[in-house]
Amino acid sequence: MAAELHGEPVDRVEDEVDDEVLDKWADYDPRK
Repeated sequence: MAAELHGEPVDRVEDEVDDEVLDKWADYDPRK
């Protein structure tokens, strides 16, 4: 895994991307 190879900096970047994706999905409700 890239995160294992590169360590914390990659983990932090992935966390930031995850937050962006979660925010995007939080605004999208398929049940509407």
